[in-house]
Amino acid sequence: MNKELYKDRVSALVDVMGTVLKQWPSIDRDNVIKILEETYKSKGIRPIRGFRAENLYEKEMTSLYLIGKYGLGLAEEHDQLFQLIFYREIKYDEIATALINGNVETGIRDSMNDSDTLSRALRLIFISTLFSFQDEEALFRVIRELGNNANEEIRHVSRSFARFFTAFKIAEAIAERTVRDKVTAEVLEKAIRIRLGADFFYPKREYIALIAREVFGINPKYLRRVLDSDGSELLQKTVYNSGRES
Repeated sequence: MNKELYKDRVSALVDVMGTVLKQWPSIDRDNVIKILEETYKSKGIRPIRGFRAENLYEKEMTSLYLIGKYGLGLAEEHDQLFQLIFYREIKYDEIATALINGNVETGIRDSMNDSDTLSRALRLIFISTLFSFQDEEALFRVIRELGNNANEEIRHVSRSFARFFTAFKIAEAIAERTVRDKVTAEVLEKAIRIRLGADFFYPKREYIALIAREVFGINPKYLRRVLDSDGSELLQKTVYNSGRES
């Protein structure tokens, strides 16, 4: 994890967990999502997102769950809270664990063959890598295995998430200033593709710019210089359809 890039996000999540503990048991999941949203906005933290823009703070419950369970170690001591507030994330975590352990069919079965549920499990693994709770190679391996599945819908989930992951990592590198031009962006893109080990589609430059702008707050003018796009094309096309990007 890039500690500087994510330290404010982690700090905000720790603050939210502190508030949740203080207010428990007089709050429910919807209350926690609202607290999370208000805390992020007050601290200038942007939700982790891809092409789709709906339910951003509900999706951020995955980040809060991971910090609470694996960062602060609160799950065992506060089991009832976790069962009632993070019941969805617990399910995603169970599916993610099966996938990481190589039990791909079990993970798919536990997701009820639901693409959105499987995408959420992939998101959990992905955010675990951002927070250094999981090695990035585990995510690469899961994406590769799902990409080789006989089910076309499962392969579609894998391809879409691979596209999101690639775009996010390039956007992250732009935020870190390790990618400063189109050439270094293409080099990183190819390196990720090699590690994925499959013929996945490259993300469009507008998609990378959208993430860099909306997650990391990168200046649009700088993005136009690096990527020839500032993401404004996609900002005007908020997606609420069947796309599987996170």
